[in-house]
Amino acid sequence: MAKFRDFDLERIEKNEEFWLDQCGIKINRDNIIVMGAGNTEFGRGILVPNELLAVSHNRPHGFLKSGMEKSFPVSIRGDLDKLITRNVRWPIWNSYLVYFRDRQEADVENDGLSADDLEKKEILGINCVERMIYEWQYNLETGEHLDISSITICSGSRDADGGVPSVYWDVAHFEVRCYDPSRSLSLLRSRAAAV
Repeated sequence: MAKFRDFDLERIEKNEEFWLDQCGIKINRDNIIVMGAGNTEFGRGILVPNELLAVSHNRPHGFLKSGMEKSFPVSIRGDLDKLITRNVRWPIWNSYLVYFRDRQEADVENDGLSADDLEKKEILGINCVERMIYEWQYNLETGEHLDISSITICSGSRDADGGVPSVYWDVAHFEVRCYDPSRSLSLLRSRAAAV
C-alpha cells in the first residue's frame, strides 16, 4: 500500500469520493503518484485517475463533458479528444495528484503571460482535463463556477497546431476554446501547478 502525507491523503480521499459518486470510478491508491508538494498556497489537489482512460475509452474530455452537463451547460467547439494532442501530464500508466492554488480566478501571478511566455519561464500550467475536473468539483462544492472574470489558459495542453485550450464561465455556460500560444491579455492567465 502506498504511503502518503496526511495533507495528500485528505485530498486523495476527497477526490476518491468525487470519482466514485459522480462517475462510478473506484481509484486504486497503489497506482497514485503525487506530483509536487501541496501546501497552504497550493492546496487544491486534483486527482486524475488512470481508470478514467479505460472508462472513457480514451476519450476523457468527452466523458467529463457528459458528466458536467448533468450539473450545468457546457460549450466546447469541436472534439477535444481529437483536437488536443499534447499534455504535460497524462494518466497513461499511473493516476496522479497535482496541486494548484485554490481560488476562483486564474492565477494573478501569471497575468499578461502567454502560453509561450510560461513555457520559456518553465511554469507548468494546468491541462484541459485537470481544468475540467476542477470546474466540476468546484461547482459541486460551492454551487459557483471558476473564472467568472478571467480565462484560464490551459498551458499544459496544446492542439495539433500548437493552440492552447482556454476555459472560463461565459455568463450561463462553461466554455472551452483555443487561442494562439503567443496571445497575452491580462484576463488570460494560467493556473500554475506545484510540480
